[in-house]
Amino acid sequence: MRLKSSKMLYRQLCSAQDSNATVINFGLDQKISYGSLQKEINNTAASLHKMGVGSGDRVLVQNSDLFSYLVGVFSASKIGAIFIPIDHDASPLRLKEIFSQTLPSAYIQSLNNIEYIKVKNDLSFETDGIAGIFFSSGSTGVPKGIPLSHDNLLYVAKELANICDLKENHNELLIARPTHMDGWQRITATLYAGGTISPRRAMSASMLLQELNISKANGLYIPPFIASSMPCSIPDFSSTSLRVVELGSAAIASNILSSITSSAPQAKVLYHYGLTECSRATILDVKKDINAIHSCGSPLPHVAISIRNSHGQEIPSGEAGEIWLTGPQLAKSYWNDAKLNREKYQDKWFKTGDIGSVDPNGFLYFQGRADDLLCNKGFHFYPAEAEKELASILGIQNFAYASNSDKYNPELLLFLEEGASLHFKEKIAEKISQSLSPIYHPDKIIFIEKIPRTSSGKIDRNTMHSLHKKS
Repeated sequence: MRLKSSKMLYRQLCSAQDSNATVINFGLDQKISYGSLQKEINNTAASLHKMGVGSGDRVLVQNSDLFSYLVGVFSASKIGAIFIPIDHDASPLRLKEIFSQTLPSAYIQSLNNIEYIKVKNDLSFETDGIAGIFFSSGSTGVPKGIPLSHDNLLYVAKELANICDLKENHNELLIARPTHMDGWQRITATLYAGGTISPRRAMSASMLLQELNISKANGLYIPPFIASSMPCSIPDFSSTSLRVVELGSAAIASNILSSITSSAPQAKVLYHYGLTECSRATILDVKKDINAIHSCGSPLPHVAISIRNSHGQEIPSGEAGEIWLTGPQLAKSYWNDAKLNREKYQDKWFKTGDIGSVDPNGFLYFQGRADDLLCNKGFHFYPAEAEKELASILGIQNFAYASNSDKYNPELLLFLEEGASLHFKEKIAEKISQSLSPIYHPDKIIFIEKIPRTSSGKIDRNTMHSLHKKS
C-alpha cells in the first residue's frame, strides 16, 4: 500500500504518457521524449536505491537544467523518497540550513554527481504520503519547510490542466523557476496533460515575445518581475500561438490584466492567488469575470476561504480581515516546527497572514500582508533571512530591508546607516550582485542616520516606509 502511494506522482505525471511524445524542447532541435525521461528516471532511481536511499528518506535536488531537475525529483518520488528542490543559485548558508533541518540521504547536483550522505535519521516527523518539501522564507531568518503530499501536488496539477484546457499538444513556455510553486505547478499541469515544456530565459516583455515566436508555445505563466514592467511595454501577443496566459504570486494591477487581455484576444487570461502552503487557492478568468477584474478570483473546487478578525472570528462578506484557507492542496503542517504549526493552523484552517475580503459572489480581494513578509519580483521572503545572509557578506549589522508598500509597483529597499566609507558605499551594490540570490537584490539602496527600532529593539519597518516617502 505504501509503495503504491509513493509512486503516485511519478506514475500520473511521467509513466502514463506517450513515450514517443516530446516532454522537453530546449530549442535548436534539442528535444527529449517522455520515454527518455522515464528511462533516466528509472536509472537514477535504481542508483539511489542501490545507495541505500529508501521510503521517507530526503533527497536534495539542485540542478541548473530542467531535464536533470525532473529526473532528480521523479526518481526520488518513484522509490518513495522525498524530494527537496533547491534553487541552483541558492547561497551556501541557505543550503546549510535546509540540510540541517531535513537530514537528507542524497544530494543530486547533476546526473553524474549524486552524493550519498550517511546520516543518523532521528527525525520523528511522519513522512508517509509526502512527495516533496518546498522551502520558503522564515520570519526568524531560517527557511521554513512545507511538506506537500502527492495528493496536494496532483490536485493542483489536475485542476490547473482543466482550467487551462491543456491537451497533448500543449507547449508550455517556462520562464518561472521550477523550484518554486508557480513554475512547478505549470510543469506538473503540462506533464499531466502529456504536453511539452519549453524552458527559456526571458528577463523582459520584449524577450518574452521573442521566445514565444521562436518556441511556438501556446501556454505561458508571466512572472511578476516581467508583469510589473508591462505598463510601459505590453507586447502584441495577437500573432502568437498563445491559448492561455497565467499571472499571479504578486498583486497585478487591473490595467495590466486588461492590456494583456486586449493584446492576446485569442487567449484565456488567468490570475491566481495562493501561497506555497496552499498553491492556487483562487483563480480569476479575466475575460469571463471582467466585472471582478480587481479581485483574485474565486476558490478552486473544494477550496474554502474564511475572513477572520484578530480574534479568529469570521466576519461578514465585504469586510477586510485575515484570509484563512482550507482545501485539497493545503499542506497539513510545517516540517518539524510545532511552534509555527500552532501559530498558523487551527483545526482544518490555515492562517495566511494576508489581509483581504470576499464579496457576495465569492470573489477574493487581496489587500496586503498582516506581517512584514516582503515580495521581490514575485518571490516572497522575510527580511530577517536576507539580512542574515547580507550581514555575513558585508560584515556589518546596521541595515534593514523594507518595501515601498505599493502593492502594484513594489520596490525592495535596503536601508543602511550613514558612517560607511565612500569606497564601501560604492562596493555595496557590487557585493550584493555577486554574492546574494537575485531575490534579495534591492531596487534602491538608501542611507539614513539611524535604523529605526521599536522599544523592544526590533527593526521598525513601518517607520522606514515613512522615511522613504519623505525622501
